[in-house]
Amino acid sequence: MGTQFEVRVSDERVRLRVREGLVTLGDDRKTHTAREGEELRLAGGADLQRGTISVSGPDWMWVQTIAPPFDLEGRSVKEFLAWYGRETRLSVDLSAVPGAGADHGPLHGSLVGPAGALTPEEALGVLKTCRLTWRFSGTTLIIEPAPQTSSEHRTGRRGGL
Repeated sequence: MGTQFEVRVSDERVRLRVREGLVTLGDDRKTHTAREGEELRLAGGADLQRGTISVSGPDWMWVQTIAPPFDLEGRSVKEFLAWYGRETRLSVDLSAVPGAGADHGPLHGSLVGPAGALTPEEALGVLKTCRLTWRFSGTTLIIEPAPQTSSEHRTGRRGGL
């Protein structure tokens, strides 16, 4: 229900991990519900095991390879970063950017090329066109203004989109 999840089945084992939303796993006798950040494991007649999982990180990188591409043309940096946060399940911090990124846009171009759509991680490069940099701190993507180059310091000007 309104979800992103993963199910792995092998021999007599089932593992269900929920990234977002709610999933019900069951048979004629009993049902089990897993919510965001939970994992259910069943193995060969043993009792159900329940655990917690991360909803972002390396275990979910496969999701980025199937994420629908973001339609970049005419959209704002804030819209792009909202898409990025949704697909990666990372928080995005724009607090270091004056106007919280409102002055950076509209964006132009496409995130789809001959080899297919860029993953959200690959698509972060679009921020360079807006003179923004990024870094990760735990599960947060921090966006910052790019340092001015020496020619920008001399002229006092910054390039535009």
